[in-house]
Amino acid sequence: MPIDRIGLTLGITGPFGSGCSTLAKALEQLGHKRISISAGVREELLARRKSSSPLELPGKGDDRKALQDIGNEYRQKFSPAYWAELAVRQTEASDYKGKLTFDGIRNGSELEYLRQTFPNFFLISVWCPQSTRWERVKAQYAGDSAVFEDDDKRDGNEEVEYGQQVQLCVDKADIVIRNDENHTPPAAAISFLKRKIEQYLNLLMQKEVRHPHHDELSMAIAYTTSLRSLCLKRTVGAAITDHNNILISVGYNENPEPMEPCIRTYGYCYKDAKQRDHIELIIKRRPECPECKKRLNGIESLRDGFKCECGYGLAKAYSPDRGMSRCTAVHAEMAAILNAGGRDLRGKILYTTTFPCAQCARQIAYVGIKKVVYVDPYPDPDSERFLKDSCHITLQMFEGVKARAYDRVFAPVRQMNEKTYALPHK
Repeated sequence: MPIDRIGLTLGITGPFGSGCSTLAKALEQLGHKRISISAGVREELLARRKSSSPLELPGKGDDRKALQDIGNEYRQKFSPAYWAELAVRQTEASDYKGKLTFDGIRNGSELEYLRQTFPNFFLISVWCPQSTRWERVKAQYAGDSAVFEDDDKRDGNEEVEYGQQVQLCVDKADIVIRNDENHTPPAAAISFLKRKIEQYLNLLMQKEVRHPHHDELSMAIAYTTSLRSLCLKRTVGAAITDHNNILISVGYNENPEPMEPCIRTYGYCYKDAKQRDHIELIIKRRPECPECKKRLNGIESLRDGFKCECGYGLAKAYSPDRGMSRCTAVHAEMAAILNAGGRDLRGKILYTTTFPCAQCARQIAYVGIKKVVYVDPYPDPDSERFLKDSCHITLQMFEGVKARAYDRVFAPVRQMNEKTYALPHK
């Protein structure tokens, strides 16, 4: 019996340790069949370790790195959406017909494949701060936080088509759920997320209707504004409101006028080009990898992302800020502040689709903004400490329905009102 491609289908994404698997278990209790996209990767890793001689036992973070390597290997060899395609084929081979939940989405092509396959598909992002996630998984890393941070960074965005792209998937989510509280035993954690997800399931299945709340509305404005950006790396939007829900200003990341966007001026990202030139110059001066000490035969010998064959990213060694100082764009948060035209922003709220960088953080503090609501779950640690600890600005991760799902989720409100409050004909 073929799977139901019309009924409600869910996907789950988020950084490891955030609680994605726990949410999937909660949905199982609500009648959803859980399908793990990473199950195939784990099976391949297990098969390779069983066939190795002698048996290679996992060390600190080895499991995570090995899983990432295998995931990338198959995406590059077959298709960026390979693991999602495999999961769907395996599900189609079963006799299951009902609600589906795809857990472990880590690549943008996997997400797009599921959206195209299932018309009534919604992606849920589970968020938890890095510090809390570390406490949850540190036993797996034998207390080595450096390895955890390296794995987490790679998991977020490898900037290659076949790589780990959790950050991109989170950006494209339809609903964001916060899971920054710790609950024990595991059954309590499942119950906590079960209560949270039920309210959104009722919305998605139109068992309940409501208007978007203030955070949802303001973040939708920020997201819509981000679509004005033609940045080749990332489109970001920001909106500033007061506590009465009144919009003050918006902004998006783009080169300042009269300069055209990089895509029109150069045909490529200016920042990336400068970073490439810098790395090329350094290799000529010191032609060896800082990690494995292997000789590098020019920049052409590097893999995607300016990586040595050993996996070490030279961009990290030679340009720690990823070339941000060379970027010609005005950031979204800065643009929103400038577009406010000198209005008093003390005590106001900034909504941004991406956590502010250190440069924008200084401007946010200078104009007196007292609360920042953001979506991107990979904040700049220095920026976060500056805003929260030094400037006592409230930082809040967004939770709720995102802009891309607005029409499907909230349109029934108007339909209900028209039906309920229509004037009688007589």
